[in-house]
Amino acid sequence: MDSLVEDYQESELVRRFFPGGILECSPNGNPVFLIPIGNVDIRGFLQIYPAEEVRRHCGYMLESGERIKERVSLTRERPVETLYVVFDFENFSLRQLYSWEVMTLLTDLLRLYEDNYPETLEKCFVINAPGFFPLLWKIVRPFLTQRTVDKVHIFGKDGWREVLRAHFLPEKLPKHWGGDMLGQDGDPRCTDKVCLDGYVAIA
Repeated sequence: MDSLVEDYQESELVRRFFPGGILECSPNGNPVFLIPIGNVDIRGFLQIYPAEEVRRHCGYMLESGERIKERVSLTRERPVETLYVVFDFENFSLRQLYSWEVMTLLTDLLRLYEDNYPETLEKCFVINAPGFFPLLWKIVRPFLTQRTVDKVHIFGKDGWREVLRAHFLPEKLPKHWGGDMLGQDGDPRCTDKVCLDGYVAIA
């Protein structure tokens, strides 16, 4: 995993359709992974892109977060050792779960994280969790350590904006997610920093 940042070459497909981005909006310098997972057409994505490459890209993102922590640590009295994750489930469809390939990929990614980056999570915020989220959580939960589970905070449609605003610097958090930052042309989602286009058209 250590050389992945140098060796990895991001494809145009991933650049266009893989959702999310890494923000530097934590007061303490922790990387913040903002992932609008509800916009992802995971099933469609896996029809045209190998699951192994998706795993490789996720590894690349995690390693990029490690590099940010190393860089920020050089400017602070204490090293930055943890990261934040925000999963936005707005628009997430239950059909995404009705796929063996999707569930296999999901469990593989959880193992990738727990095996290679244990104890690096500061907090995880799940926002806009749909009514069927307990079903997904029941699947995910066995692959996480109890210490990781204790750091996961789940919200429905309400209450999360205030929490994110309290944890992160409003001026560096996109307005759509509770902050004050606007992207190009006043874009509240800052799509120049956070990729949203997760739909893959299959001919």
